[in-house]
Amino acid sequence: MPTGRGGIPLFSVIGIQVVAHYSWFFIVALIAGSLTMGWFPAVLPDRSLLQYALLGGITTFFFFASVFVHELSHSIVAVMSGIPVRRITLFLFGGVAEISREPEDPGTELRMALAGPVMSAALAALFWAIFALMGTATGRPALRLAFFYLAFANTFRFTFSILPGLPLDGGRVLRALIWRATGNLRRATYVARLA
Repeated sequence: MPTGRGGIPLFSVIGIQVVAHYSWFFIVALIAGSLTMGWFPAVLPDRSLLQYALLGGITTFFFFASVFVHELSHSIVAVMSGIPVRRITLFLFGGVAEISREPEDPGTELRMALAGPVMSAALAALFWAIFALMGTATGRPALRLAFFYLAFANTFRFTFSILPGLPLDGGRVLRALIWRATGNLRRATYVARLA
């Protein structure tokens, strides 16, 4: 997992530096290319390459904005709990919020772990609602398909991130619950790694 080295600083938000690891540019190009040359032409034929490229680029931007907001949610809860966040690094498999130290109690661990999946679930619900409200009779089928993609992507991100195994968010939730029940962080970490 990247540690922020070997990347390019993008911007800062609430005092947290956001860095793009070099592998991130590969996945951006891969997703944008697959949307532009594959998915949009397949589900929305008879458009120009420029239209597909615009759709692919805009959808890719909002997809990675969703990834960033997921990680930012973890970071905001950490900062509110008195835990400094060094940076958020975007990389091949998504993103990671690099906190300066581990939480000192299971309640903080639980809140931090849940923040990202809750945000992804909220984004998925928002995009599904927009997709449904636009209806099949909409005069903007391309936009509706972009919302479908974003809804599905955030649903998948939520489902994957909440799986109960470290280092996923679900693994941290499991660790927090076991830690709370046993009072033993080491045992909780061991069990969550086996899950």
